[in-house]
Amino acid sequence: MKCYDIKFILNYNYPISSKSFNNAKSILNWLFDENFNATLIDKDIDYQVEDVSNLERIDIEEIIDSFFNFTFDNIINVPLYKFLVLKNNEKTMILANINSLIFDYTSINDFYELFNESDKHYPQKHNCFCRLYSFSYCFCFTSH
Repeated sequence: MKCYDIKFILNYNYPISSKSFNNAKSILNWLFDENFNATLIDKDIDYQVEDVSNLERIDIEEIIDSFFNFTFDNIINVPLYKFLVLKNNEKTMILANINSLIFDYTSINDFYELFNESDKHYPQKHNCFCRLYSFSYCFCFTSH
């Protein structure tokens, strides 16, 4: 089966709460077994947070490049998403890598809105932008 990784960055001028990720549970928590049967699991979204306040720009860029080097080689009974939240005193950056079996590039705007919905208490003057990082094509194999 041919699939690809959708890699993108969301930038916010305000902090992101864990509630935002919990809102994505029903969208992202699909697991596929050896027969390619999909199961939705009730589990919190796993993500890491890293404070980059004291890092230089080049160090942050290395973290981003390292994160996006990951590819979903195995798709059986594993989460098909990966997140890293980089934050400093002024901004929050969400790095996302999601496999096309559970997400497509047209869903990026919906995903962005998901975080806006849960953080409505911040004034609209705060802006956010999304940047598509890359598509990485891979071949996913399942045994039948």
